[in-house]
Amino acid sequence: VLYQDKKGGLQVQNKKTKKWYDVPFNKKAFIVNTGRALEFLTCGKFKATNHRVLWNKSKRLSVPFFFEPSYDFKMNKSFLGQKKYNDNGQIYEKFLNKSLKKFIEYQR
Repeated sequence: VLYQDKKGGLQVQNKKTKKWYDVPFNKKAFIVNTGRALEFLTCGKFKATNHRVLWNKSKRLSVPFFFEPSYDFKMNKSFLGQKKYNDNGQIYEKFLNKSLKKFIEYQR
């Protein structure tokens, strides 16, 4: 969940075209970026959002709030749904570590 100021800078990516779009400022709104954990738990109903912040050489205010499962949470697709899956799921810490490997910062 994010509240950003009038200067903006936040962009989201269209996964199919790979094109980036500015997220407009709205003083009456919060921005919600859905992550990979929620995408996994909802079996894709909610998609993870590729996003970035552009540096515009001026001060900006952005107040994010992150909500993640605990490291020992067992990620199972049956957790939020009525449908039962046969897989045993995986521990969130392993899920997170695997997800982060796509970022160059974590490939060191």
